[in-house]
Amino acid sequence: ILAGGTLREESPRQLARALLQTLSALAARELVHGDVAPANVIVSEEGQPLLIDFGLTRAAGAEREGPSGKPGYVSIESALGKPAAPADDVYALGVVLAECLTGRRLFEESELAEAAARRVELPRAVSEHAWLASMLTLDPSQRPRASELLSRVPAPGAGAAARLLARLAGEAPGPDSSARLTRE
Repeated sequence: ILAGGTLREESPRQLARALLQTLSALAARELVHGDVAPANVIVSEEGQPLLIDFGLTRAAGAEREGPSGKPGYVSIESALGKPAAPADDVYALGVVLAECLTGRRLFEESELAEAAARRVELPRAVSEHAWLASMLTLDPSQRPRASELLSRVPAPGAGAAARLLARLAGEAPGPDSSARLTRE
């Protein structure tokens, strides 16, 4: 889906809300997915985004055996091998959503060591959405919880699932540089 550029209309909001619901449910059970990235998001036949691949899931607070996650998506604290925290998943989802808005990877990293040293200014298309920018703060204690973000992301309009399926099938119009999630 992302290969076609930015997502249009309600699709980014639909993606955000669906994945925030999943992350909220995991956090309520004191679990951390640990590998939120585009490769681990699929779209059901009904147009519902789903998070898959729970192979790196661990208990919140659990020690890691070292750095873990996908370069370009992982939080700095995950790349440093710090204990697992729900804030890691919020950060990674923020990176995925930023990619939806910009049509390109936010971080061109091939090694986790690059993520551990990350210092970046967010693109305007990302920073103009305060709730999204808050997901990408470098300080994990300042990131909102997934459950808090759910109330800040507007629900997608009717037909959002159909438009996402059309995009998946290659039937949707091309990239739209004016794609927006909805500003706070």
